[in-house]
Amino acid sequence: MAEALRRRADEVFPAPEAGYPPPNGSALLDELTDELLVVASDAVDAAAAAYRASIEGLGLPAFSGKAQLRLLAWLVADARGADKLLDKPEAEKVGKRLQRQAQTVREALAAASAAAEADRSRAREEGADEARLAGVLPPPYYRLSRR
Repeated sequence: MAEALRRRADEVFPAPEAGYPPPNGSALLDELTDELLVVASDAVDAAAAAYRASIEGLGLPAFSGKAQLRLLAWLVADARGADKLLDKPEAEKVGKRLQRQAQTVREALAAASAAAEADRSRAREEGADEARLAGVLPPPYYRLSRR
């Protein structure tokens, strides 16, 4: 999924102000989750960074922050199977909300990871070894702390 979103975002960046290609109505995903929202946001950020690197020193216009917000909204709508394109002002508004939600999810994951690491440190101080930690902490909690 991440690769499909990244490819779609990359398709738009050579001509950012030309807009998003018309959606074809075929959905890449059945439902929008927090994880997929973060993946879509990351795809837009990566495509923007690649575009900036490719035009560096060429005197071409940069991709604006508003254009990135529009791209995020259009990308998510397209991935959900939209059959028409949001207009620019609406896409900016939706993109801003999607970006804010993606940031909230990133912060929650970072907090969970920090809490897990603190629990692991506390357990190590009490003499627990890595094998014991894997058994004591639930698997998703343990995995988050390993990132």
